[in-house]
Amino acid sequence: MAPGWPLFENGCPTYFTSSHWDLPEPDFSKKNCFSMKNTLHTLFIAAGMSGLLGACHHPAPSNMPAPTTILSDHEEDGNNGEKRAQWFEKMHRAAPGTNWRALEYETQKNRAERRAQAHTRNPISETLANGHLTGTWVERGSINQAGSVFDAEYDPVTDEIWLLSAGGTLWKAHRDGSDWAPVNQDFRFSHGLLRFVPLDGGGRRLLAAIERVPHYSDDDGQTWHAAQGVPIEDNWANIRHAVVVPDSLHTIYFISKKSYWEPIKIFKSTDKGKTYFPIHSFDTNEFNHAALCLPHHSTEVFLIEKSDPVRFYKINPDTDELDLLSENPDFSFGNTRANLVGTSGDATTIFYAYNNDNEVFRTTDFGQNWEMRGAIDAQPWSVGLFVSPFDPDLVLAGEVDCHRSLDGGKNWFRVNHWWEYYDNIAHKLHADMMDFNAFETADGQPFILISNHGGLNISYDQLNTIDNIGLSGLNVSQYYSVRTNQSLPYWIYAGSQDQGLQRANIYGQDVAEFEQVISGDYGHIVLTDNGDDLWTTYPGGSISYYNFAQSGGPSANWNLDSPDESVWLPPLMAAPDGENAVFMAGGNITGQSGSFLIKLQLDGQNQIVATQGDFDFKSNAGNDGTLSAIEYSTLNPDKFYAATTNGRFFYSNDRGQTWEQTINGIPGGHYLYGQAIYASKKDTNLVFLGGSGYSNPPVYMSKNGGKFFQIMSTGLPPTLVFDLDGDEDENFLFAATEAGPWGYVFEDKKWYDLSGEGAPAQTYWSVEYVREFNVVRFGTYGRGIWDFEIEEIVGNRPEPTAQPEWAVYPNPATHVIQLTLPPGANIGPQCRMTNANGQSVRVFDLNPNAPNTLNVSDLPRGIYFLSMEINGRLSTKKVLLL
Repeated sequence: MAPGWPLFENGCPTYFTSSHWDLPEPDFSKKNCFSMKNTLHTLFIAAGMSGLLGACHHPAPSNMPAPTTILSDHEEDGNNGEKRAQWFEKMHRAAPGTNWRALEYETQKNRAERRAQAHTRNPISETLANGHLTGTWVERGSINQAGSVFDAEYDPVTDEIWLLSAGGTLWKAHRDGSDWAPVNQDFRFSHGLLRFVPLDGGGRRLLAAIERVPHYSDDDGQTWHAAQGVPIEDNWANIRHAVVVPDSLHTIYFISKKSYWEPIKIFKSTDKGKTYFPIHSFDTNEFNHAALCLPHHSTEVFLIEKSDPVRFYKINPDTDELDLLSENPDFSFGNTRANLVGTSGDATTIFYAYNNDNEVFRTTDFGQNWEMRGAIDAQPWSVGLFVSPFDPDLVLAGEVDCHRSLDGGKNWFRVNHWWEYYDNIAHKLHADMMDFNAFETADGQPFILISNHGGLNISYDQLNTIDNIGLSGLNVSQYYSVRTNQSLPYWIYAGSQDQGLQRANIYGQDVAEFEQVISGDYGHIVLTDNGDDLWTTYPGGSISYYNFAQSGGPSANWNLDSPDESVWLPPLMAAPDGENAVFMAGGNITGQSGSFLIKLQLDGQNQIVATQGDFDFKSNAGNDGTLSAIEYSTLNPDKFYAATTNGRFFYSNDRGQTWEQTINGIPGGHYLYGQAIYASKKDTNLVFLGGSGYSNPPVYMSKNGGKFFQIMSTGLPPTLVFDLDGDEDENFLFAATEAGPWGYVFEDKKWYDLSGEGAPAQTYWSVEYVREFNVVRFGTYGRGIWDFEIEEIVGNRPEPTAQPEWAVYPNPATHVIQLTLPPGANIGPQCRMTNANGQSVRVFDLNPNAPNTLNVSDLPRGIYFLSMEINGRLSTKKVLLL
C-alpha cells in the first residue's frame, strides 16, 4: 500500500460542506425542531442563570448552559441555527449573482503567491503598509481551547494525522496529538475532501477543496492548484459526497452543481484530481436528493436516490452509466436527506441508512430488501451514520452527541452526553459531531477519529474509551469577539463559537492558555466600570453580565423576546460617562415588531432592567433593515451613530433621543450591510463605516458627523469588514475583515494588507489597538488571537503646529489632580476624563486663568485619560489613580 494512502475512508460519506459560512438551501416547508430558548430560560431562572442560551440540544442539567447547535442540514436543526446561517448570509450581502467566496479566494491566491515568492515564513520582524509600519506577528492563543475540526487523513508511514479545521487551516500531528502544527494557513480549506493518492512516478498527491473548489497539491500541501472542470459560480454551489476509489486510477467521484438553480451532477476524475468531467445529471437542484457511497474494502461506488420508490444504483466505471440495482417502495427517507454507508466483507456488502423517524435500516442485497434494525434517540446531522471497517456491527451516528450501536443498529446508546465533557475533557466527547474516520497503523492497530466542535478525539476500542488529542497545540479557536482590559492589559476576554466565553491572564505566556468560563456561543464583549465588569451577548438576544470580569460566572442575565431581534449576535455598546450600563441593537422589548436601541442597566437587586427609545430603525430603514452596528463618540458622548443591515446610516446629537438619516445615503452602498462603526478619538465629527463590500466599497468616511459619506476603500479588495479601530494618534485605521488584517494609512490615503508573512489566512472578526503594549490585536474565526506588535511607525501625518505643553500632577494621583495650563493658549471650556476602555467618566469645567483642581477621590483606581482642546486641537494625557 502506498505511503499516505488510507486503509479506510468514512464508509459512504454523507458530507455536509459547511466550510466557513455555508448555508442550507431554502426550504419553506422545512421541519424545525423547537427552539429551547424559553425552556432553558425557565431552567436557568431556577438555577440563578436565566436566559443564557437557546438551542436544540438534549436537555441538560439546569446548572450548565447548552452549547449552540450548528446548521448541519436545513431540515435537522432548530430556529437558532437557521438564524445563524441567515445572519452569515446577510453580512456578506451582495448583488444577485455575486460569488463572494470566489472574490475572497482571489485575495487568498494572490497573497499565497506573494508569500511563495518571498521564501520566508513567520519572520522575526517585517515592514508593512508601504514602509509605514514595522513589527512582528505574534500568536497569542488559545493553545488549549480547540474549536471545530472536520476532515481527517492518516499517513501510516510517518504515523501522522492530517486535519482540516473549521476555520480552513490544514494541520498535522503525530497520532498522539503531541505536536500539532499548521501545514498551510495561506488558504481557507473547505470541508468535504482530504485524501492522499499515490502518484505514478513516486510521491503522493493531496486532494482538498479551497473555498469549495477542488484543488490538489504535489508537495504535501505547500502549493496548490485548482482542478479543472468543476464550475462553482455562486454561494450555493458546492461539492458533496466525495469518494476516492482504491483502484488503479484512484478514481474520484463527487456530486456538485455550479449554482443554486443548476441540477446536481456526478463528477468524475481519472487523473488523480487534476481534471473532472460530469457523468450524470439529475432532474433536481437539491443536494439532498442523492448520496454516493464507497463501502469499506470495496472498489465499487454506489448511489442511492431519494425518489418514490427509492432507487439503488451502482456506477459502472467503464460506461459511467448508473446501473439500477433495485427500486423499493417499502423504504422511504421521508423528509430527511438521502444517506447511505456501507462495508464489504467476504461475499456480502452491508449498507445502512436512516429515515426521518430516526429509524436505522440495513440491506445486504443492494436495496431489494430493507430491514428496520432500531431507532436513534435523535436525528443525525450531516455527518450521518458511520459503519466501522473493522466490525460491520459497529455503527455510529452523529448529532449534538455521538450515538453508538454494537449490534448492527438494533440498540443505540450515547457515548456521552455533551455536558459530561466539562468534567472530563481528556476522555469525553465535546458537543456537535462533524466527521468520523477509521484508519489502521503500520503495525495493524485500528483506530477511529471523531471530529467535533471541541477538536479531535481518538479511540482504539470501538469508543469504549476515548482520548482527546487536541488538548494542546491545536490552535483553532473560533472567536467572534476579543477584548482587552485596558486597565489590566494582561487580561483578555474572548467570545467563541461553541467554546464559550473565555478569559486569560497572558502575563508570562507566549501562546496563552484560556479558561472557558461558560459553554456556548458569545460575542460583542463590552467592559464597563473601568474594566471590572463585563457584558456579552448570546445568540438571539440573551445578555450576560459579570460583576467581576476576572473570575466567577455571570451575575445577572436578560433575554430579548422579539420577532425582530436584529442579528444572530446583537451588538452591544458601553454607555457613556462611565455608567455601568450598555446599549443593545434590538429588537423590541415589548415583543412587538420593530428594531430599537435598547438600554440595559442594573437595578438595586443586581437585576438587568431594559428600556428602549422611541425611534424604530426598521420602519425608518424601509422596513427591510434592522440595527446591525452602534457607536458613540468618546469626544462628545451626545453623538450616537447607528447602521442597519440594508446600508442605512443614522446619527443622533442627543444620545439617541432623536435620530437623523444620512442625507445622501451611502454612495454606491445599495448592498452594504453596516457591520462596524468607528468614531474618531481625535476629531469629533470624523466617523467611519465598514461592512459588506462585494458589490460596493467596504469602507466609508464622514467628516461632518455622519451627514455625508465618501468612499474610503482604495487598496482594499472586495471583502466584508467586521470591525474597525485606530491607533492612539490615528495615523492608521485598522480593519478586521473576511480577507484578513488590513490597515489604512492616512498619509497615503490607501489600505494595505497587514498579513505580511506571519499572519494566517483567516476571517479576522475583531480588532483593537492596545495602547499599553503598542499592539494591534486581532481575533480570528479559526486561528485564535494574533497580535501585531508595532516596533516603529514611519511617516506619520505631520502635525500642523507644535502643541503647547500642559501638566498633570501628581501622577500617579490619589484624591485630587492639579492641571497646569499653557499661558496664552486658546483652551477649550472643559476637560474630559475617560477610562481605559474609552468611556467618558467625568467632565470638568476649566478656568484658563486660574489653577484647576480635579477631585477624583471617588473614582475606581486604574488608568484614565484627560483630554482638552488646545488651540483647536485635542490633546490627551494619561494619569494613574492609586
